[in-house]
Amino acid sequence: VARAKAHPLCRALRCDKVALAGLEATLALYRDPERALGEVPVLRMLATPEAVLRRRVDELLERVAAVAGDDFAASASVVAGESVVGGGACPGVRLPTPLLSLEVGGGLDEHLAKLRAHDPPVVARGRRGCLLVDLRTVAPEEDAVVASALTGLSGGGPDAGGRADRKEGAERSFVAADAATQSPVRGCGASGEEAAW
Repeated sequence: VARAKAHPLCRALRCDKVALAGLEATLALYRDPERALGEVPVLRMLATPEAVLRRRVDELLERVAAVAGDDFAASASVVAGESVVGGGACPGVRLPTPLLSLEVGGGLDEHLAKLRAHDPPVVARGRRGCLLVDLRTVAPEEDAVVASALTGLSGGGPDAGGRADRKEGAERSFVAADAATQSPVRGCGASGEEAAW
């Protein structure tokens, strides 16, 4: 220990007062689980009940179908899927999650690229000709951004150009409507077979 303390890197790598204050505030937050669920976004996302997500997906489907029309409504559905928690703390942990599924067939890559080109970008995933939107990692106040991007895919509505309303000077970020890159989805695909991968 004495040799390590005497090494020049010890001073460079030690925690300063700011790092210690941040650590103290974080640990204090976690001492109150209810407060942590309200203030730590990832905990809030993990704890969101499936029924709440289902309601949001249903509302998103209705909102976009009202603007995009019958073609969208015919190709869209709510399917049962899973969000992969992942990360070093929860490898392989999956949460049941309702997903918005759009059957887009051969244009899947093009549709995913259009969503990523939206302002702000919307990150979704695709499987077997279906575009899948997972709202678990989307804050409820960002649902309108996802709806705007999906409306733009149909070529109709106020956002056909791919830009969402945002305040001038607002920081560019993205909406991650994908809680995993691989997730079992039931009811997606031309034959409606269960997909497991």
